[in-house]
Amino acid sequence: MPATYDKIGLRFQYPDNWKLSEDIDEIPRSVVVSSPDGAFWSVDVHPFSVDLDMVLEQMLNAMRTEYDDLETEPHEGEIQGEPTKGHNMAFYCLDFLVACQIRAFKHGHAVYVTTYQAEDRDFDKLKLVFDAITTSMLSEETIS
Repeated sequence: MPATYDKIGLRFQYPDNWKLSEDIDEIPRSVVVSSPDGAFWSVDVHPFSVDLDMVLEQMLNAMRTEYDDLETEPHEGEIQGEPTKGHNMAFYCLDFLVACQIRAFKHGHAVYVTTYQAEDRDFDKLKLVFDAITTSMLSEETIS
């Protein structure tokens, strides 16, 4: 049975064997769920007035500072009918190739930035879980 997060007007389901951490006292508010193997899904909740491109540029710059070998490509798409902007990234960490996807979109009264990150060889399998978490967050009954 999945666990449910339900605070700050944000509600989503996630695997019950994943760990949850949150930083909801500062803006942006941030919630992270991590798999036992170190993969994670996160969401940052910004005020609606925040510029998507600025947030993405800040995140991309932070990743470039952290990882010299960062490979990135821009991405535009859709999640549950919401247009998204973001980046698909790959980098090495402790000799492991890591895949990361960042998506930013406006929904309701906020700007959301989701991050999916896992070891490259596990990413495709875990992306189904990451997508399910995001879908549960965007269902009309769970987000205000």
